[in-house]
Amino acid sequence: MLGIITGILPAQIHTVTGVVKDQPSGSSLSYVNIWITGTPLGTSSNADGAFEIKIPASLATNDNTLSFSSIGYVTQRFPLASLIQTTNITVRLEPAITNLSELVIITARARKKNANRARKLVQQALNKVPKNYPKKSYRLNTFYRHYCSENNNYVRLIEAAVDVYSPKNEFDKREIPDERLSFGINQLRRSFDFTENAKIFHPAISLNFLWTNDFTDFAYHNPLSGPLLQYQFQVIDTSNLGNEKVYVVDFEDNRPIGHRPQTWYQGRLYILKKDLAFIKAEIEELKQKSGARDSVYSVIRKTVTFKNFKNKYFIDRLTSDVNVFHATVDSNSVVLDTLRHKSHIEMISNNIITDHPEEFFGKEPGKIDLRKILYDSTFWDQYTVLKATKLESKIIQDLSEKISLQQQFAAFNTVEGGGISILESERFRKLLTDHSGKPLYVVLWSNWGHLNYLELEPISYFKRMLKKDKVKLLLVAIEENESDWMNNRKFYGLDNPMFSHERITLGFDSEIAQSYLNNVFPYFVSVTRDGEILSQEPPLPNAEEIKPYIKSLIQDNIIADQ
Repeated sequence: MLGIITGILPAQIHTVTGVVKDQPSGSSLSYVNIWITGTPLGTSSNADGAFEIKIPASLATNDNTLSFSSIGYVTQRFPLASLIQTTNITVRLEPAITNLSELVIITARARKKNANRARKLVQQALNKVPKNYPKKSYRLNTFYRHYCSENNNYVRLIEAAVDVYSPKNEFDKREIPDERLSFGINQLRRSFDFTENAKIFHPAISLNFLWTNDFTDFAYHNPLSGPLLQYQFQVIDTSNLGNEKVYVVDFEDNRPIGHRPQTWYQGRLYILKKDLAFIKAEIEELKQKSGARDSVYSVIRKTVTFKNFKNKYFIDRLTSDVNVFHATVDSNSVVLDTLRHKSHIEMISNNIITDHPEEFFGKEPGKIDLRKILYDSTFWDQYTVLKATKLESKIIQDLSEKISLQQQFAAFNTVEGGGISILESERFRKLLTDHSGKPLYVVLWSNWGHLNYLELEPISYFKRMLKKDKVKLLLVAIEENESDWMNNRKFYGLDNPMFSHERITLGFDSEIAQSYLNNVFPYFVSVTRDGEILSQEPPLPNAEEIKPYIKSLIQDNIIADQ
């Protein structure tokens, strides 16, 4: 069913907004797949059921329709010629009728037989991945949104138009997405960042983190990349997507809670019966880690949905919701500080290019890269975005009152034009010269920045390379007072044989300077044995991806940041 509010038709691009609801209850339906039938152009509804889509006037004919589909509902289609005369619509989807007889047969079986059947079903779907998902190169136009809070105060919101290029896929699962994919930021729509500690948990724009949700392509933190026997699988339901039947499979770690690893998983998989293709996955990653000075507990809820285009299943939507609790304690286990960090990261595909996609190369951008992207408000008049929820609209309003995007660019360009960064200072350059001869992993820190010991503790491979003197982990304190430096090393537990220490003074003792640079530290840099700065955002010492990075650093195989 369709509700319409008449509006005015622009000449080239028409924006249609609306809300999708459940027909019987009238409640909003989130994450409904919305696309122009026969084309790769589309979007999805947000958590409140609202949506927005840009429709080219050239497609506004009775032959083209706008489709609305969601698992468990009957797909509806509406001619674009009628929609082009509107500005706001209400779509009501009817629940699909499930084949109860099959469901009864499934649930009446013994749990063990169900588990074996479910595991076999998942394994068959995994075996079908090379057939069901795109092998040829393609390019996606996407919309990215990322916001986060610290101790219940929202401090960051970033929205961007992101292009993703995928070369030919041999389905040899890579660890990290940008080992195979290329990312390019076309435009920033909003960029508010008032975080103090968010960099501890994720970079400014978390494309690698988000794309690891695609368990069909990447192995990093992928519960289905290893042996399936460690999980208990159950077919809990059958549903529909359009006219096709869907199996709903739950899984959880079958080891007792006290015997599970530091990170464990549970989730729900949606498998299309016809193709044995995964069309949606909801995965929960739980982690608990305790150290001498820090304890971290986190829950990450990941969702990935796929869309069928030209008989292949492409990424349609990626979502990650992160909830982290971090506590710092002293040597007597007295809690000194706590931090609760929450973030919501999502990306929707609004166009798929499969015919001669233009190739490009690009890695996940850092903060400096983002700040150099030009801002063009007219770009967004033509680009489909994910409609903001009521909560997101409030976050945008609150953060906009602090500083506008144009002001952020202006402030950064002023610093770029007249200032000298720490890395360019004479004292820091001399320090690198003094330590030349072996590769360096440098951490700049200060007593007025926030330091997390857990992220400084190297993984076992990194430790071995440090013991063999193949690389040096150098902690450089930006500290005016030597006594404060020594005391803070003891306070943070940094007097460790793995760490080398240096101190430089740069005149950053004023309250204003410390407040401005509070978001900068700790800062991580990799340096060649000849003293050349390679990267200003290398993987963290405790991250799994640091192993191949350190190998390349030792072998001088890393290309410097451009």
